[in-house]
Amino acid sequence: MMPLLLLLSSLGLLLSAALHFSTYLGVDPQDHWPHLWLMYFGLLIPLFADYHLRKQHKTPTNPDPNLKYLAPHTPLWMKLAIKILIVYVFIVALVCCFKFRSSPIRLPDGAYAIQGHTKNFPITEHEYHFYRALEVRGMSALLMLFFASPLPALTSACHERRIPPPA
Repeated sequence: MMPLLLLLSSLGLLLSAALHFSTYLGVDPQDHWPHLWLMYFGLLIPLFADYHLRKQHKTPTNPDPNLKYLAPHTPLWMKLAIKILIVYVFIVALVCCFKFRSSPIRLPDGAYAIQGHTKNFPITEHEYHFYRALEVRGMSALLMLFFASPLPALTSACHERRIPPPA
């Protein structure tokens, strides 16, 4: 079970990272895959992994195991990578908060606009793609963080299974 959850979380992390960084190359993933929001269902994988690991390590003396208890065998590079990812996601969130206005739309006449509460505000095609990229970056950065969150504990759990118990 642990190797499968580790594989699924890793694949989710790689897919969300590919979506995220493709926007820097000028690709609009929402044009190629309009149902991009379905990736949110993938968040069930890390949530299930976290639940399963905590349930497995719960004891009467430790009713709510934390990450230090769950992931004693996590490689140092992974701990560092997750800390860097947390800082990166925070920066992306700040950029999205200050740059993002509202969802850009393509009007039936081919023009581009930002949806307002009462009317649409016209924007250029360049601004349309910029706001679409911000949407994907914000979503995929959060997805990367969620998919990366169980990786230390899952890696440690898989490592523990390979270590023979002390005699």
